[in-house]
Amino acid sequence: MKNANTDKNLLGYKESIDALSVRIDAHKKFSNFSLEDWLEKNLSFGDGDTILDIGCGSGNFFPVFSRKIGERGVIVGIDQSRELLAKALKSEYACKKSSYRMEYG
Repeated sequence: MKNANTDKNLLGYKESIDALSVRIDAHKKFSNFSLEDWLEKNLSFGDGDTILDIGCGSGNFFPVFSRKIGERGVIVGIDQSRELLAKALKSEYACKKSSYRMEYG
């Protein structure tokens, strides 16, 4: 088994980035509820709050977080995959109005 720290195609829990994308897409396609809608309804963050997203991946929940915390809020995303963090920084998600920071680790 390859070490996740030396193989950039593996995440720490031994799931390839492509497999993770497939799993996320399958949830969106086949689940009986939208995780984004559930988060939107149940997160109690407010305008100006700070969110620490550990294991943020490509930032797929940043738009939800951004809507909750507004322009004064801050999102700090941490992930062990540089590739996924790069995707998060390049994506066109709705949190462009919020501050955000990406950390590798």
